[in-house]
Amino acid sequence: MALRERAPRTQQQARYKSQSNADFVLIMKLLHWTGDNTTLTRQLFLQSPLGQRQKAELNSGGHSYADVTIYYPLRKRRNPPMRRI
Repeated sequence: MALRERAPRTQQQARYKSQSNADFVLIMKLLHWTGDNTTLTRQLFLQSPLGQRQKAELNSGGHSYADVTIYYPLRKRRNPPMRRI
């Protein structure tokens, strides 16, 4: 008998290597569609199922996981966001 049984992964979860990878992809999409509005991106992320996990509000060095996850793609991006009319 296994020490720990894993919950079956949904089709959506199986698309990504980890929840952190899924977080990154969601944040990238939110940043794109909000025109890099970090406040709105943070609000939308925290309302999503990924943002509902306890990990999303963990603090490390004065910054939450959500804040760090939003900052990283902004720093790495090559192209500016699209302007919305």
